[in-house]
Amino acid sequence: MRTRSRRGTPVGRRTRQENLGPRRASANAAAATSSAYNAGVAAGAAIASAPPGGVYYMGANYAVLPAGCMSTPVQGTSYWLCGNTWFRPLYGANGVYYQVVPTP
Repeated sequence: MRTRSRRGTPVGRRTRQENLGPRRASANAAAATSSAYNAGVAAGAAIASAPPGGVYYMGANYAVLPAGCMSTPVQGTSYWLCGNTWFRPLYGANGVYYQVVPTP
C-alpha cells in the first residue's frame, strides 16, 4: 500500500496550497466587493452625473442635484424642484441619489 503521493505528501492529505483554496477565494471576493464599494458602485442603480445641457431623462438617477434646487414636500413625500424638473431622493448603499420623476 502506498503511503506517499507522487508529490511526496501523505496520501489523503492536502498540500498547503490546496488547503488555502476556499480562503483564497473568499479573500478575492472580499477584495472585489471592497473595490466596487470604494469606486462608488451602487448595486442595482445606474447613477449619472448632471448633464451639461440641463436635459434630464425621466427615470434616470443622478448622484447630485443641479444648483438652485428647492425642496418641496408633496402629500408627505419629499421632492426636489429644479427649474421645471422634479427629482425624488432615493437611498442606496452609497448614500442618497436622485431620480427624475413626473410632476407629482
